[in-house]
Amino acid sequence: MRLPNHWNQITVSQYKGLRRVFSEPSESITERYIDVLIEITEEDIDLIEDLPVIELKRVMNELAWIKNEPHKKYSKTIGEYTILDFKRITWGMFIDLEYYYSKDYIVNMETICGILYRKTKIDEWGVSIIEPYK
Repeated sequence: MRLPNHWNQITVSQYKGLRRVFSEPSESITERYIDVLIEITEEDIDLIEDLPVIELKRVMNELAWIKNEPHKKYSKTIGEYTILDFKRITWGMFIDLEYYYSKDYIVNMETICGILYRKTKIDEWGVSIIEPYK
């Protein structure tokens, strides 16, 4: 079974799934372990459910790092997108950010990043132009 060994190998979707798994009640620790493996591996569900308990425990010991939250550092640039300087955030952006953050910032992570990370370019007068916000 191919397992991730660090947070940088977990996608946003998988992280959201893990948060859901850990926030919902579970009938047993074995069920919780199976749900975690379903979220972070691409293994067949039947294969995971058929693992002996001792093997399941061994695999979860390898994943002990998921008990610690990932770091809260962020990148100023992601590909061609740059995070906006907070002085350039408009009132409308601020209202939207507050709304999506207060509802559930994990569930709305893509929307929040869509508001904060934008393409920018310098015009012919040397002024930084930001991709429009809709």
